[in-house]
Amino acid sequence: MNTETTESTAIAIFARAPVPGFAKTRLIPSLGQEMAANLQRAFILRTLQTTLAARLGPVYLYCTPDCAHPLFQQCRNDYDITLCPQNEGDLGERMFATFSTLFMDDSESKAAYDCPHPGPLPRGDGVLCFTSKAPDTLDAVLLIGTDCPALTCDHLRMAASALREGEDAVFLPAEDGGYVLVGLRRAEARLFTDMPWGSAEVMAETRRRLLQCSMHWREPVLLWDVDGPEDIARLRSSGLMDEWFSEHLLADFIHEQLDQASGGGVATLASVLSKEERMAHTFSAFRRLGLA
Repeated sequence: MNTETTESTAIAIFARAPVPGFAKTRLIPSLGQEMAANLQRAFILRTLQTTLAARLGPVYLYCTPDCAHPLFQQCRNDYDITLCPQNEGDLGERMFATFSTLFMDDSESKAAYDCPHPGPLPRGDGVLCFTSKAPDTLDAVLLIGTDCPALTCDHLRMAASALREGEDAVFLPAEDGGYVLVGLRRAEARLFTDMPWGSAEVMAETRRRLLQCSMHWREPVLLWDVDGPEDIARLRSSGLMDEWFSEHLLADFIHEQLDQASGGGVATLASVLSKEERMAHTFSAFRRLGLA
């Protein structure tokens, strides 16, 4: 196998279905269930478009709770990707299972199923379901989530290059102490077992374990992700998703007016932005609709 080609680097994306009340739950107090789910939908699409544009190799969308959500099915139809349900277990168990499956040398041992039905497929002994032929042996796998809109094609290419140049692992740390990307040339359980997921110690503990495993790694760039309400204003000011903000602030403005008229009280996107920011995005949305 030619290890110089990028075609042997796969990208796996962990994605939570954009279901109100299930997706981006930490943003619900600020955005409400519907808008938090809509933001998750935008994140999924943006992440898919970025990974496909990087042209590194096969892309796998690992879905939870299963592959049945209409957005996942739409993505399978619209993009050259494979859908897979995430395994059971905590985040570390699911991540390790993903690397283990994609690094299997015998592609005949990988279960290959179609996944069009509205429920999870049988998954015994950690076997995942695929929508197409299982991949050949891979030199490297990059695993990411959907919460980092700052992630670019260049970041993915840098990570893949680090592994092709001989590093055992590559990470893109997050400012909150976690990481937004992990890339490996072999599955290593010690990097994922009994980790303090969700804490500010994840990357620091990962570095300790990399040393214990005598692994060489690289951290090309520090990025930020969108986890809590405090990240919404930063996302807005970054300009990365101006179109989404403009469209949803207009809908939010209308909803807010109707809600006030009825005497109700709901969480809105506007509540986390300044008056000037709301006005700017609302005017932009009106212009987009030809109303201003």
